[in-house]
Amino acid sequence: ALNLVLKAGVPFVLCPVDVGQFAALTQKEIDSLYEVEGELAHQLHRLLKKLWCEENFSEEPWRRNKALPVHSLAAALYLAQPSVFHATRYYCEADLKGSLTWGMSVLDYKNSLRKTEEEKNTLVLEGIEGAPLAAYLLKLAK
Repeated sequence: ALNLVLKAGVPFVLCPVDVGQFAALTQKEIDSLYEVEGELAHQLHRLLKKLWCEENFSEEPWRRNKALPVHSLAAALYLAQPSVFHATRYYCEADLKGSLTWGMSVLDYKNSLRKTEEEKNTLVLEGIEGAPLAAYLLKLAK
């Protein structure tokens, strides 16, 4: 399917799992949703608190302070506020021949396969400016 999308020239944005590390929510940010009234804020708080607890479950009690990476929320944030992301265009194709990488996307980070801007067919999200995810969730919940 990726190969068909790329060959068709459809604008494509890739939000790698690594972006979730930049869109991580702290316990304090998650708990700030508790203070907001309304059903959406309540459900967001319950879901994110559960995920945060699962992320920190295996840690010693005094070390349970890891932020919760939220890759899927980063992708949703891009749709709402693309200007807060650092992104670069690269050439991408689907590997349809490899035995271990069949179906995976392959990005040309060094631009050794394609030289022109027109050939760079994928916008790759690489990071987020500041920490807008928590602020966006609070704004959405209100």
